[in-house]
Amino acid sequence: MSAISTAPGSVFDEADPPSNLQECRIPGETEDQSLNSLAGEVESLKQRLAEVMRLREREREQERCHRRDEQIQKERLHKEQLDHEREINAQRLIEMAQLHDEALLQANRDHADNLAEAVSQVTRKLEMERQALHAEDLLSVEAYRKLWTAEVGRRTKQEKQLAMVC
Repeated sequence: MSAISTAPGSVFDEADPPSNLQECRIPGETEDQSLNSLAGEVESLKQRLAEVMRLREREREQERCHRRDEQIQKERLHKEQLDHEREINAQRLIEMAQLHDEALLQANRDHADNLAEAVSQVTRKLEMERQALHAEDLLSVEAYRKLWTAEVGRRTKQEKQLAMVC
């Protein structure tokens, strides 16, 4: 049930209409202006509210953009950090590979030096053995000469003794 006001402070029910037209009050020009003014203020407030809502939405959008930009910046910084770490790791791997190569080269040089020394020692040993064999051969030849000379001398002596006996 709705109540309608015909005058300030008076209320009547729609189901019970006023009995005469004088009770029905028609708004005057000042009331119309007042209502129009209020309607204008309401419209102005609606526009201001709409503007505030647009501003708030723009602020929210800007905040979302700002958060997106911050996230993009964080991701970019993180990517740069990862790239930097990869570069450092790659440089370390290169340095380690170079150190490994140098160590292998040094080991090869050391091994080659050790092999050369071993070959030199074997060569010296073989030379000493050759010289020893040569000396043995010379001694053997000398000993054989002595034996031969002794045998020749013994035979000559026997032949002389036989010649004397005959």
